[in-house]
Amino acid sequence: MIYDPESETSRRNLATAIQAKLIECKFQQEHTSPNNELTFVLPVKDTGMIVKVYTSIVDDQVRTVGADAIRVAGLFEHGDDVKGITSEKRINRVGEIPEIVGRMYERMRSVYAGCNKAERCKSCGAPKFQSKAGNMVCAAICWRKE
Repeated sequence: MIYDPESETSRRNLATAIQAKLIECKFQQEHTSPNNELTFVLPVKDTGMIVKVYTSIVDDQVRTVGADAIRVAGLFEHGDDVKGITSEKRINRVGEIPEIVGRMYERMRSVYAGCNKAERCKSCGAPKFQSKAGNMVCAAICWRKE
């Protein structure tokens, strides 16, 4: 079935398909975000990182067209600080519902693999992320603690 963003039924069907795939992949639903969007997380074994999926689901359906897209990111949480380690391009909600869910699944797998391959800090072992200046920086900001 082609996803129709103007159809409430279609938006509900896509939301159901997204949630079913995330649950099948062992993701856990987080509390809703400040904008009431459902988010799901999966810890990446032995890395201290998580894969987080921003679903664009509010209540029981995805948002209307143009509001946003599905996003997947690999994050490192250190205390109250959260650093983005890896991400993939957004998943636009166009085409067949199974195709949309399939693209989300591929992005989830890619981010999970990226978390496992992330460069590590030689001092503390935390993953590194790319700063705005383009430098690879320790996500635990360990140089401030020395």
